[in-house]
Amino acid sequence: MSAELLQGREPRQKRAIERVKLILDTAVEMILEGDVNSLKLNDLADRAGIPVGSVYQYFPSKSAVIKRLMDDQFEEVRAMARENYERITSKKGFVGAIVAGIQAIYKSKRDDRLIQEIWAGSQADGLIRHLHDEDNQYHADLMFEKATEIMPDIPAEDLKTRCLLCSVLVDSVIRMAINMDEKQGQSLVDGSVRMVMRELGLTRYL
Repeated sequence: MSAELLQGREPRQKRAIERVKLILDTAVEMILEGDVNSLKLNDLADRAGIPVGSVYQYFPSKSAVIKRLMDDQFEEVRAMARENYERITSKKGFVGAIVAGIQAIYKSKRDDRLIQEIWAGSQADGLIRHLHDEDNQYHADLMFEKATEIMPDIPAEDLKTRCLLCSVLVDSVIRMAINMDEKQGQSLVDGSVRMVMRELGLTRYL
């Protein structure tokens, strides 16, 4: 999808910022009432009580709305991950940060119906799949950056592959686990933690 359909005007004035918030809040309501694939910008404008031209001014397509919602969701997790990794100085601390991060993401997304609805539409929307791939790569790169400090004995290319594998694994497991009953979902997440540590050769620090 072209950049023009994903990037609208950036709101700068207070009124514009409030209008964008109204658009996004209304989009969330509509997604939770239906699903991500049924979201239409004309319907969104009617429901928000604003001219459809105002919606297109800031969000040139439905995909632009979805991207903004996902960017906001992803940034919350990325900020937490960055903060966790900044404090790491040892292999044990590295393991602790990864485990805590995986568990925190799972618990926060388990009750987050918005991200569940967006994830549910991922197979039908190429943009959503692309954004997930980018997010997996972001977390893999963040893990790799710290892993090279903690485990300098592992060849960089090998370590980079392991980190990407771990990132994709955790993402897939959490998306599946949030749709299971709580006990089964937690068991699956715990299993993914053990697999990640085996892949990184750090099981003894669990």
